[in-house]
Amino acid sequence: MKTYDITTQQHISDHIQVAGDIDIVYNIRAGAQLDLQQITTTKENAKENAKDSTKINITYNLEQGATLNVNTLDIDNKLLHRTQTFNLIGTGASANATGLYITADGEKSTNNIKMNHLNPNCTSSQTYKGLVGGVSEFLGHIFIEKDAQHTQALQQNHNILLNPSARVISNPWLEIYADDVKCNHGATVGKNDPDAIYYLRQRGIPELDAKKLMLEAFIDECVMNHPSKDELLELISAKLKTL
Repeated sequence: MKTYDITTQQHISDHIQVAGDIDIVYNIRAGAQLDLQQITTTKENAKENAKDSTKINITYNLEQGATLNVNTLDIDNKLLHRTQTFNLIGTGASANATGLYITADGEKSTNNIKMNHLNPNCTSSQTYKGLVGGVSEFLGHIFIEKDAQHTQALQQNHNILLNPSARVISNPWLEIYADDVKCNHGATVGKNDPDAIYYLRQRGIPELDAKKLMLEAFIDECVMNHPSKDELLELISAKLKTL
């Protein structure tokens, strides 16, 4: 297990090539800020030999007034199970999580999110999106302790199915024991909008390019602030061509 102490404002951008299970803990100290951007792919030899899911377990502990902005991108993984636990321990802590996952036929991506509000005046937001050609599972749990008054928590999960056999399991879950909170959650599963594609084709855009534009618009929220956005879009485009 790796443990990191964040005491100032730090930006970390990682491309993790997974060959086995990973456990990481980030302790974000009082008043500190962590901006974390993580791309996850599986090494080819590990992907070919994978029988069980690869597990990534990340825990974030936020002290008083700490801020966390985390963006995860799971692009090329055969069987990936990612668990992220956010512990908002100190008052006034803020956690913002976005994520994108892409699966091809025969691949499965699981995102298990545990957002624990343990003290008052904390905020959190979750926005996770999927382009699903295989199987995806989103398990989003917001827990609000009885003393965590004045909590604000948002959770969204949206998915586009890329073929008829694709399957999405989305389970957003609120567990609230405080009475002065603002919370909402939602989940959608659908296909690329045929009317919008038709509109683009009527303006001279070929069908494949129109579909690509629609998918890029859908995922833009998850990639727009990435420092290597252009390189990332090339990686995503290469993945989509295999679906």
